[in-house]
Amino acid sequence: DDRPQPQRLLGVLSLSSPEIQPHTLRARLHPGDQISIHCYAEENFREQDPERGALIRQISIRGPLVDTWPPTSLSKTFAGFPLKVPERIIQTMPPPQTHLQAIGGSLQVSSFQEGMEKEYMQDGIARTFWHSRFKPEVASPPHFVTLENPHRQTLRGLLYSTWTGGNGNGQVKTYRIQASENGSEWGPSIAEGDLDVQLAHEQTIAFKEPIDSPFLRFEITDALSLDGRSIASIGELDVLVDEAPEERQWQIIEPADTSVSVLQEVILRFAKRALGNDPAQELIEASLAIAQRSMDQGDPFLTALKAGLKTLLCSPSFLMTPVIDPQDGPSTASTLARILWLSVPDDVLIEMTQRGPLNREDMRGQILRMLQDARSQRMVRSFVGQWLGLDGFDQVTPSLKLYPAYDTLLHHFLPKETEMFMAHLMRENLTIDHLIDSDISFLNQRLARHYGIEGVVGAQMRRVRLDPASHRGGLLTMGSILKMTTDGFESSPIRRGAWVSKQLMGNPLPPPPPSVPTLEPHHGLEASLKEQINQHTQQAACRACHKIIDPYGFGLESFDASGQWRERYRVIQPHSGTFQYRPEGYYQWADPVDASGTLQGQSFRDIQSMKALLRQDLKKVAYHFAKVWFHYASGAEPTLHERIALHAMIPEDPSRLGMADLMTKVLIHVMKDDTR
Repeated sequence: DDRPQPQRLLGVLSLSSPEIQPHTLRARLHPGDQISIHCYAEENFREQDPERGALIRQISIRGPLVDTWPPTSLSKTFAGFPLKVPERIIQTMPPPQTHLQAIGGSLQVSSFQEGMEKEYMQDGIARTFWHSRFKPEVASPPHFVTLENPHRQTLRGLLYSTWTGGNGNGQVKTYRIQASENGSEWGPSIAEGDLDVQLAHEQTIAFKEPIDSPFLRFEITDALSLDGRSIASIGELDVLVDEAPEERQWQIIEPADTSVSVLQEVILRFAKRALGNDPAQELIEASLAIAQRSMDQGDPFLTALKAGLKTLLCSPSFLMTPVIDPQDGPSTASTLARILWLSVPDDVLIEMTQRGPLNREDMRGQILRMLQDARSQRMVRSFVGQWLGLDGFDQVTPSLKLYPAYDTLLHHFLPKETEMFMAHLMRENLTIDHLIDSDISFLNQRLARHYGIEGVVGAQMRRVRLDPASHRGGLLTMGSILKMTTDGFESSPIRRGAWVSKQLMGNPLPPPPPSVPTLEPHHGLEASLKEQINQHTQQAACRACHKIIDPYGFGLESFDASGQWRERYRVIQPHSGTFQYRPEGYYQWADPVDASGTLQGQSFRDIQSMKALLRQDLKKVAYHFAKVWFHYASGAEPTLHERIALHAMIPEDPSRLGMADLMTKVLIHVMKDDTR
């Protein structure tokens, strides 16, 4: 909430000691990143002026972090060639500045309220802000900010951000910008328009033509006012300028011999490693030609080398799924590494495949070895994201009016639970029925609190044994799945039911008829939720599909749009706090939840009894998983011939079928089926 720009969570620290202690986080930072630190505690989350907090004595950032000097990646790239390695030096970088500060500029304002001065527009934090004076008396309009450009730098526009975390009073709706040579006589408007007050994000105001005037005036011509008074407020305001060159000393590591022959050898060696087999001669020639042209233009050796390597990495041979040749050892190694690691083969796999084609037993051993490797986590994240739809996890955020306890930590860790759970099933070869119900999951303190599970302390994710009486277990009751299958306000039995039917059970679903409107369930009405859905599905064209879809969704109704267990529905209370957050939210309790239904002629009363019915159809679940994994591994949906082969892999009692065993069978079929 502190900044309008998109944020990503770098890490979490658990603080338990009253003494000052050092903590270290390893994270990838990009140029221009700003670090914001958020403190969370269950008893005072978002509390104003809390009694407890976290003391930060100092923050230091060091990098780039490398394992050795020179880095291992460069040593591998130039293996066999002597390197020119400069002594590594430590450089201290100046603290970050706004663009206005970097060009020696400053701000002046028409008025200000004590505690909301002009400096807050340049501190990089949108929760602090400048506000025109509103007490003891309201400042008279016009309200404006003057930006001083003493060195007449070329300005291309302004960067504006609303302030966040309050009621929105004073946010700018319309503006006008003027330039001046002396700060008192202002010329015609050079830009004017509207600003978005609904969302907290950085907005760019681009000038039609760059200007270098020493004074700019940003005048607020209209602002949001909750009580009708003339006021104005701004979270962040900065100038848009051309980026200045970096003031850092680069340390260049390159071969002692930078001749064309070295360039050719490195590119050829890289191509064989990246493509896994003998690359096409025309691709090698194209890469060398581009690298050679770069050198002829006077570019440094490393710049020319990068141009050649980019040509390889942008080629269809690297980007597209290659044709699998089961008789070609390098092709087999490359394909296995691409599927299981999203990377290139290691030395062990290369050495085995160089001896000739892998037999089924050797291939099985390599697949199981590669699943145990930490690099397989890339595959897990990619596969789970595509199969379960977690790629779209960020598209829906629960409403803070209805679910005020939903926070950044919870949003970060919910998909981690699903990814770690699936990785555990694969590496431990647990049975396929764990997809439906399981006695384990991966939680930390924040997730456990959300689920109502006690005894889990700290931010570290770890395997947790679930109580038999718990409502959790398996994919269906994971918060990531439950959140993702709603609109952020209400749970939808239709949406959730369609997800279970398609993603877990493998039922093909036709698109809804275009003439049928979308159902928006409402609670607190005379008609119950089920009655509203029954009325919606009266048409024969709808009834056939909803008969399959809806029961799955009804069984998940005991979980709200944030994935939390509930006994009753929540409905939003009418309120005037459009921009205002309240820890207690803006909702009231409504109808009791009914999670019963009928599935294939058998009744269930809640999620546990519905899971029991799904376990009776476990062979269908296993077969669908095999098809999805085949599609992921091969890059194509299975044909009829292949579906028959996949179905034959599922035993009559699939409850004893291990996840890794099934994945291995499917992958060997992908690699060995000559008919493909």
